[in-house]
Amino acid sequence: MLFGFAAGLTFAIVAWGNDAVILAQSHAFLPLLKFFVGTPVVILIYGLAGYFSVKSNTIGATLLSFGSASILVAILAGHLPYEINWRALQMVNPQVSAMLHYPFHEGTATRLILVAVIIFTISVLVSFFFDDIVSSAYISGNLFGAIIPLILFVMFFAVSGWLTDDLINRPLRNPISQVNILVQQAQEIQNKKSIYDPSSHSWVDSILRLEINVNVPYRIITETYDITFSQLQVLVQFDLDWYRCYIIDGQLFYCEPYIQKS
Repeated sequence: MLFGFAAGLTFAIVAWGNDAVILAQSHAFLPLLKFFVGTPVVILIYGLAGYFSVKSNTIGATLLSFGSASILVAILAGHLPYEINWRALQMVNPQVSAMLHYPFHEGTATRLILVAVIIFTISVLVSFFFDDIVSSAYISGNLFGAIIPLILFVMFFAVSGWLTDDLINRPLRNPISQVNILVQQAQEIQNKKSIYDPSSHSWVDSILRLEINVNVPYRIITETYDITFSQLQVLVQFDLDWYRCYIIDGQLFYCEPYIQKS
């Protein structure tokens, strides 16, 4: 069961922990939300898979346990940034959640399927070595001999987590990071630390045209996205006021004051 818990924790740290760190650095709104929601669930799922695998001690049961766990984890990972994250945000901050639209459509479903295939394949592969890895850890007789098999085991789930983050989290995270960079550039220009140059600050215009003081606390969150994730809307809160920015093909197109529907 320890190996299952370690596998779940490793997956969560790589898939959602890395995402949370980047979002926090980018002034994202509630950057740790996905990590806090998803981590306990994935640890429990893989923990139970490890428990049943050790309990049965057969390759068939191990394949079934980790294969089933991988499907559940893929479903969780594929829905977490969208409906699950929105529901969690609704409980934490209903006012902000009402401004967002996170549909689960063909684009998100395709990414979920890809992640499911990847996680399932890796889980089936590691199942063939599970008994040998666990046995070598228990009979090693020393801490070092037990840790090495554990590290080798969780590396498979680190790969799963990294691919999950790349396919599912990154398309929603990159626009936030991009807007954050432009806001910081706009701050430097307003503070006279940087001279405005249209050739090198062309995309900062979208922020500067708002004609507001950007040197105030700010937060960023993705408002919505299209099927291909090539067109997204990002909301930026400067102090108490919200603004909507449009991202098209990876570039900030323009920003405007956000008018909340009554």
